[in-house]
Amino acid sequence: MIGNYKIIAVCISRVHDTSSYEFVTKLNEKLKGDNYRLFVYNLCNEFYWDENRRGIEASLFNLIDYSVTDAVVIMNEKIRDVNVTESIIAKAKENNVPAIVVDGEYEGAYNLEFDYKKGFEDIVRHVIEKHAIKDVHFMGGSVGNPFADERLEVFKKVAAENGIDFNDSMVSNGNFAAEETIDATKKIIASGKIPKAIICANDIMAINVVDTLMDNDIKVPEDCIVTGFDGIDEIKHVTPSISSCFCNYSDMANQAACVIKKATNGESIDNIELVSPELIIAESCGCVEVGAVDDRESLKKIGMGFFRIQDESRELFAIIEAMQDSLNLESAVACLDKGVFNDMCIVINKICTDRSVLLRTIEIENYFEDDMCLIYDTMAKEGFKPTEFKKSDIVPSLNDRLSSGYPLIFSELDFMGISLGYVCFLFDNYNISNYAEISLEVTALRNAIGGFINAQYQHYISEQMGELYKIDPQTNLYNLQGFEMEYSSMYDRLKNNDGDLTAIFVDLDNLKSINDEFGYGAGDEAIQAVAESFKEACPDSALCVHFGGSDMLAAIEGDVDPKAIKADMIKLLAEYNEQSENPYEVQFSVGAYKAKGSSNIEVETIIKETRKLSNRI
Repeated sequence: MIGNYKIIAVCISRVHDTSSYEFVTKLNEKLKGDNYRLFVYNLCNEFYWDENRRGIEASLFNLIDYSVTDAVVIMNEKIRDVNVTESIIAKAKENNVPAIVVDGEYEGAYNLEFDYKKGFEDIVRHVIEKHAIKDVHFMGGSVGNPFADERLEVFKKVAAENGIDFNDSMVSNGNFAAEETIDATKKIIASGKIPKAIICANDIMAINVVDTLMDNDIKVPEDCIVTGFDGIDEIKHVTPSISSCFCNYSDMANQAACVIKKATNGESIDNIELVSPELIIAESCGCVEVGAVDDRESLKKIGMGFFRIQDESRELFAIIEAMQDSLNLESAVACLDKGVFNDMCIVINKICTDRSVLLRTIEIENYFEDDMCLIYDTMAKEGFKPTEFKKSDIVPSLNDRLSSGYPLIFSELDFMGISLGYVCFLFDNYNISNYAEISLEVTALRNAIGGFINAQYQHYISEQMGELYKIDPQTNLYNLQGFEMEYSSMYDRLKNNDGDLTAIFVDLDNLKSINDEFGYGAGDEAIQAVAESFKEACPDSALCVHFGGSDMLAAIEGDVDPKAIKADMIKLLAEYNEQSENPYEVQFSVGAYKAKGSSNIEVETIIKETRKLSNRI
């Protein structure tokens, strides 16, 4: 619960699909008047009961904060992954949060199911009894699939009750898919025995049976009645339109709302509740005259939507390119045109903002960090910049979002199998066009942000490689080339401002004797000790260079006391000599030179001046 609002987490996929959209919007309308608010956790893809397709996207459900969640609704037939559904139920149970499964049956949850058996029986009876058809054929689904097996048994039962003797020749296997259905229908046609009706176990098979029959000059429904099951949108826009059975998700939402209210108020609930599908009587069974339904207007809307999405796709690709070419996070975020990315906020894992981290090496427990980064918010004021953001805060200005009464829709962002963060869509209406664009925009954001992070790492590596070329590996000070490159900027500032320059020259004493008596390794160690003490004693802004041998120089912007630097070096090397217990002492000589920017401060000049005996200190 957040404030006065009870929070209902809805786990779903493809919220833009008609059935998902109807369920979410209807459920929200039924609940919001009683101070319930929906947090919709939306997958952009179904998993199709295949573990290999699950990937990183299931990490979205780790975003559910059970400490503020009052109930979890899981759309089983939309997610299509038993392990994912069971995992959500288990986590809800750990946190004493009731779990409600829609269109599935699981232990530890309240289950709401469509009465598919009754719905399919209704369509079979419509064909056999209403149309008095005895010569019927069944186009079945996948062998061993519980829905396919159940529908075959229903077919047999209704046939037997109407005096039809069943035999195996009355059944074909379309495997719930297009290609297999086309092949099976061609075999029926080739047999020369065209049944008076083909009852299909789903709508996809029905559409393909109709197409194959009509391609072979067999008229539907005049020569052969065809029916489907599921009530998908496509059956309305084919000729003839398909008679089927509709799983009404608005009815399911009404039932779910009742169960949610009971569960969150501690009332008793039946473990399984059934919602009956509805018959769709259309042209393919002959009850409606072919051409009687004019769907040109709906097709026109579909076409307009298609072209609008094409236009937006072009804009999104341009934004992806611009973000990937950006120099830093702020400029990348500035590419997110609010004319395209409306009504949303984007939160990414904080580690993703570290340009020194290779994306594919990122590992985050539970996929989302506790401390994240808000990089985009359409409600933010002008001049918004990416800012630290706690995952527990969910979205910025949460109370304002909740008071609107509309669902908050979350989708996870990932790239190359790595979790980046999440986006939350904050619509203040039920415009289906907004919902339809979610998957497209999520995909664009994944590529844009992931590509930007990868590009930033490449820039970082290039810069590091450039730095390596400027550094002397023996002392970790600049080499001469690197020093000259860095000094050019300091030189310009000094000249423009007539600033103060302090140059300090350091030389290791007795390097030759250390090399001769104790070896070159000892000499290298002594050089490194002087270099380390020199760099530590100088200001952080100093440019320290090793020329080779034992000669070193620091160029310091400003009027600095060389004697103080020398004193610090003496102290540091005294500590070194004591701790190293070497049979020799590391000592050094110092020369200094001060000048104004208006004088000669070329590199050659400051080297020459600091080496003069008269400038020794």
